[in-house]
This record gives sequence, C-alpha cells and structure tokens, in this order.
Amino acid sequence: MTVTLLPTHDREALLTWYAANRRRSRQLFDLVAPEAYTAQPIPLRHPIVFYEGHLPAFSFITLVRGSLAGKALDDSLERLFQRGIDPADARTAQRAQPASWPPRERIREAAQRWDEAVLEALRNEPLERITPAAYTLLEHEQMHHETLLFMLHRLPTGELRKPQGYEPRMDGARPVRHRVKIPAGRVTLGAARDELDFGWDNEFEACREKVAEFSIDAHSVTNDDYLAFVEHGGEPPPFWVRRGHHWALRALFEVIPLPLAWPVYVSRDQAVAYAAWKGARLPTEAEFHRAAYGTP
Repeated sequence: MTVTLLPTHDREALLTWYAANRRRSRQLFDLVAPEAYTAQPIPLRHPIVFYEGHLPAFSFITLVRGSLAGKALDDSLERLFQRGIDPADARTAQRAQPASWPPRERIREAAQRWDEAVLEALRNEPLERITPAAYTLLEHEQMHHETLLFMLHRLPTGELRKPQGYEPRMDGARPVRHRVKIPAGRVTLGAARDELDFGWDNEFEACREKVAEFSIDAHSVTNDDYLAFVEHGGEPPPFWVRRGHHWALRALFEVIPLPLAWPVYVSRDQAVAYAAWKGARLPTEAEFHRAAYGTP
C-alpha cells in the first residue's frame, strides 16, 4: 500500500482519496461470509463487525464532530464504534465486547450517513479547518486495511469469499542472491513539524544519524531460502502447512503449493533467528533508510 502526500489546497485529491478508501473497505468486508461477520479471528482485537462501523464512525467523529463541532447523527453507534481496544490480554478484550452487535443493515445505514457528512465537509468547509483531521482519517482507514487483511487471514478459508475472477499468481523466478555494499553516510529519521501538513506523533521530531558502511541483501528472503532453515530445525512460519513430506502455504482463500519465489512471511522473532542462522542480522531503521533512500 502506498500513501501519496497531497497539498492541502487540493480538495479534489482529498475527496478522491476518501472515496478510494471507502471502496476498498467495502471490498474487504464483502470477502467475509455472512456467518463469519461477528467472528473474532484475533482474541486481542474486536470482532470483524466492529471495524465496518469503526472506520466511517471514526472519520465522522474526527472531522465533523471534532474539527467542526458538529452534532452526532447516531449517538449510541458513535459511542460503540468510536475507538478500538488495546487490551493486555484476551480476558480484558472479552470484557470490552458488548452483549450483542447491531444488525449489519443498521451499521451500513449509519455508515452511509457518516460518509455523506464527511464528504460534505471535504467539499465545502475551509481547507484550513479540515486539513489535519482529513489526513488523520484518511491514513487511519488505510492502516486498517492492512490490519483487516491480517485478521481475515486468520479465518478458516471456508469463511471467506473469493472475488470474481481471482486466481493467485504462482509464477515467478527466484531472485539471484547477492549483496549490495552501502557506503557510509547520513540519514534523516522522522520529520520536523513545520515541514509537513500532517504527521503521526511517532514521526516527530526529525533526527539525523550517521551510518557506517555495510552490506545488505538486494532481495527479500524467499520461502525457498527460509525452507532450508526449517529443514535444519528452524520454526516454520505461521501460515505454512505440512502436507506429507512437503510444505504448502495457507493463503487468504485456500491452501496452495509453497511458492518458493515469494518473500517469506514470518514474525520478527523468526526473522531474527533466521538471520542469526545465516551469520547475519536484521538492519537497523537507519540502515534500512540508508539502503532504500540514500541521503535525502
């Protein structure tokens, strides 16, 4: 997923971005079979139903009620969907759940009203009044697209519906393994508050770091690379499935033969263990920026 920073005077770009976000959200929720709508694939997160209400409610609350001091359109649903949870354990997460969730039809009706109010504000309100809130809600929804896909991946494959015409792309040659030498230099991490129209709290303030010369793999670690580690006793990735003497991959909609050329999908602890097994380590944030961008 990519995010393009836009000038604050580009009202049409903000409207286009919001419409694209809402379209992608609908596509993601439409992947879920009706019987799985209230499922809770990850115990420390809300059930799926929560997020279909949370995304438009958060946008409305942030922009219309927050920045513009507007009135609630559905006070009870706005309280229910205003924010997610960040519990310490599964028991705490369960205590945060309501006794029952509203019907999907009511959630979608409220979402349509919230969307209409947000779009009206984006079209008509002075840009200096809406810009910080607009960036907040636009980036917030895109971040949830990533976490929603992670949640949906945890559902049984029978509880997800393939989009029409979808077929996984299984082809692709394994990249030739080689390393790139990165010369010593400086990187800037974060940003100055007066340089951006919007930023999250963990993006400030900017800091400069010196990075010594190092070398780094030119390509991501593949399933084929990691397979050798597993065969030597390493921990299998979370979505690998053993099929007799072979490994398969539990993709979003089905279990497929392990695509050896694909980048491996592992936890950070597994990545650290693999790197150590190879006599290497993961790059620091500064090294990653130096390799990816040089010295901006």
